[in-house]
Amino acid sequence: MQIELKLMTKNLEAQVRRSEIIANNLANANSPGFKRDTLFIELLDTQQGATAKIETQTDFSHGNIRQTDNPFDLALSKQGFFVIEKDGEELYTRNGRFMLDEEGFLSTSTGEKVLGQQGWINLLIEGQQVGKVTINQLGEIFVDEQLVDQLRVVDFDNYQMLSKASGNAFRTDPANPPLPAEEAVVLQGRIEESNVSVIDEMIGLIGVERQFESGQKLIKTLDHNLEKVVNVVGRFR
Repeated sequence: MQIELKLMTKNLEAQVRRSEIIANNLANANSPGFKRDTLFIELLDTQQGATAKIETQTDFSHGNIRQTDNPFDLALSKQGFFVIEKDGEELYTRNGRFMLDEEGFLSTSTGEKVLGQQGWINLLIEGQQVGKVTINQLGEIFVDEQLVDQLRVVDFDNYQMLSKASGNAFRTDPANPPLPAEEAVVLQGRIEESNVSVIDEMIGLIGVERQFESGQKLIKTLDHNLEKVVNVVGRFR
């Protein structure tokens, strides 16, 4: 009975965590390139008895591609990630909503520099403001038909070894290094939307509420039964 009570308590903890994950998914439903998280609960039989393992995983399925006609909005129609730099660290993102900073560097909306084959991508030519910017499907960047650089687009053997960093970016484990995304297709003037389905998340939230209520009732019942057993045993001492 104590094992059952322990498992039910663990399940309640999982439901609280699941509600937090769903809330975060919903908050980012309109964030370009955002990848929703899911929660998995695995029952384990250990030497200390039954327990539950709670694990968060990211759903890397693609979001819808939406046309914006903004020349600095970029999407990837296939596998791959853009490479950005924050505080000297390389991060990887599907969020291609970029802009030019005050110095002419291609950057994210929060100031991280976008990386090309030559490093930070600067679209000033001889210190002059940019002209027409064209980015082809290979990620080659042209300013007034002059080749400036090529976007770094990478992929990974194991997506489950990626962990979320700030914003919609990921970092990787040293055992899972970035590889050239040879089949990646860059689409200019388009953006990849979040892969969050608001309807599915709301249904999940209702399910969490029901499971939480059921779990609370079961714990109260088990606790009550355990108290009765203790009292009965006490009478025979």
